[in-house]
Parts: sequence; structure tokens; C-alpha cells
Amino acid sequence: MRRGLSLTEVIIAIIILAMIAALAMPRRSQAAATNPEATLREQLRVLRVAIERFRQDHNGLLPGGVDCAADLVVRQLCGRTDATGRPVDGNEGNGLFGPYLRAIPRSAMRNSADTTMPLVTDDQPADWHFDCRTGYIRAQVPGVDAHGTRYADY
Repeated sequence: MRRGLSLTEVIIAIIILAMIAALAMPRRSQAAATNPEATLREQLRVLRVAIERFRQDHNGLLPGGVDCAADLVVRQLCGRTDATGRPVDGNEGNGLFGPYLRAIPRSAMRNSADTTMPLVTDDQPADWHFDCRTGYIRAQVPGVDAHGTRYADY
């Protein structure tokens, strides 16, 4: 009476499983690459986490400062800041916090040739609209998803 599997049987089973995995993986990655709605949701999640991390590091202060300037929001999220939220140069030793993002992402729902700004704090055309008073960021793109939800409501 034989117990267990031989080495040959185990190797054949591993090869079969590897072939099945090789066939399934490209389909899964292609589905993610062709779903801009999922990418948009992920981009918003990343932006919202960065804003929340900034708020926690700076005792409740939101990016943008008193004037709520979009360029300041970008510099605060993509650069180093001191304890007051002021952006500091790389050679200054008091840049204790950040960067929270490498760059503000371009919206997955925009044409790559679009020349609008990536982030605004007013009603100008942009990929993202940030409200400095509430810390809320939303996609500023037209259209609705397959469920009828406006992209701006994500």
C-alpha cells in the first residue's frame, strides 16, 4: 500500500496550478486598468487620507491656510511642513511633517490632454475641488457612473 504523493505528482500539480494562475492574473489586472470609476474612487481615498493625516499632524489645521489658496494646499500636501503647517524648503531642518503625497494625481476620468489645474479651492475648472473650511475634497468631473451616481458625489 502506497502512502502520500510522489515527487513527480507534486511537481505536476504545481505546474498545473501555476498555469491556471498565469491565465487568471492578466484578466484581473486588465479589469482594474479599464475601470476608471474604481481608479477615481481610489484616488479620492488617497487624497482624503493625505488631508486627514495633515490635519492630525497639525492639531486640526486643514491645508490651505487662512486664504485657502490652492497652490498652498498642493505645497503642504506634496512637500514638507513645520508644526504650524508652513511649507519649508528641503534644506531647512524644521520640516517635521510630510510629504503626504508625491503629487496631486490627475483624475482618472479626465482626458490626458486636458490642461485644467489638478486642484482648486474655488469654482475654476480642475480635477479636484478642495473646501478648506471643511476639508472635503471631491472630483470635479462631469458624468455619472453605471449606478447613476454623479462622479462629483463620490
